[in-house]
Amino acid sequence: MVKFGTFLLALVEPIIAKVMMVLGVSLVTIVGFDLLLQEMIDITQNSLGGLPSSVLGLFHLAGGGIALGLVFGAIAVRFFLFQIQKATQVMTNNPQ
Repeated sequence: MVKFGTFLLALVEPIIAKVMMVLGVSLVTIVGFDLLLQEMIDITQNSLGGLPSSVLGLFHLAGGGIALGLVFGAIAVRFFLFQIQKATQVMTNNPQ
C-alpha cells in the first residue's frame, strides 16, 4: 500500500507544481495589467476633463464615452485571452 501512495504522489506532484506556477505567473501579470489599464483610464479621464464643456458635451453626445469603453474593454479581453493561451501552453508543455 505504501508503494501505491508513493506512485500516486509521484504522479500528482508535477501536475500540482505546474498548476501553482501558472496561477502564480498569471496572477502577477493580471494584477500588473490591471494597474496599467487603470492608469490609462485615469490619464484619458484627466485629458478629457480639460476640454471645454461644449466639446465634451459633443464628445458624449457622439458616443465617445461608449467608444472609449469598447476600446479599453477590447484591450483587456485581448490581454486575458493571450494569458489563457500562454497558461495552456505551459500546462501542456512536457519538458524532458
